[in-house]
Amino acid sequence: MQISRNRTALFTLLLIMGLSQLAVSQGLYWESNEKSGREKKDHVTKSYAMPKMFKVDREGQQSVIVRLDQEKFISIDDKEQTYAEMTFTEMESMMKEAGAAIAGMTDEMKAQLAQLPAEQREMMEKMMKGKMGGGEEEVVYSVQKSGEKKTIAGYAVSKYDVKHDDKTDATIWATTAITGLEGLRNDIKAVQERLSAMMPGKAKAMGKWWSQIEGFPLEVHSDFLDQVVTKVVKQSTPASAFEVPKGYKKTDMMQMHGGGNPPPHGGNH
Repeated sequence: MQISRNRTALFTLLLIMGLSQLAVSQGLYWESNEKSGREKKDHVTKSYAMPKMFKVDREGQQSVIVRLDQEKFISIDDKEQTYAEMTFTEMESMMKEAGAAIAGMTDEMKAQLAQLPAEQREMMEKMMKGKMGGGEEEVVYSVQKSGEKKTIAGYAVSKYDVKHDDKTDATIWATTAITGLEGLRNDIKAVQERLSAMMPGKAKAMGKWWSQIEGFPLEVHSDFLDQVVTKVVKQSTPASAFEVPKGYKKTDMMQMHGGGNPPPHGGNH
């Protein structure tokens, strides 16, 4: 379903932005082993961060560039030598249209459910709860830091459980051992909030709970993403790396991603 794919990709992009939220001013580079999307496909992710610029490069897949300074996303297909771009405003418009379509489907489904026997209707409503966009009820997460610790990529990490309705929706392992990570936090937090505002239900609340994670996340597990960072290096990346390569042809974002996805979930997320 096209709308569902849109929401899945955007949800995972938010997770990437969460990993990027603490990049240092001089730049940061990290590598991850990742399984993302509903099918949890394996791939290696290389991420680059500079002030107001981010790039997520997946081996064998399209890469995505986030330009905060230009308020746009750029998707690049090196195999086809094509690219597509979408501004934050255009994505907001697209998600509003998707939300309106979901609302229409929900109203139609409610009318159909009203014709069912009470017991069957109640069962169907429970099965559908949260599946069609989260409804109008605000979703509230709790972030609980446990006492569990371990080591990832040479750094000591602490465990965080993100819960909703007594169910753990995400598990994060984060480190505070990487120093000097304050440069872009406010910029990325603002983008997270803007992206979250486009989305319904649980995804809308996601931007809030990410800000409660202390330090740099090195391992993430959720319904849409399993990711473990294997390498972190403080380094500067040339500005040219965050631009479209010369000679690449521009195409439509929807066409590039199979008729409906926004920029590839940035799982690095």
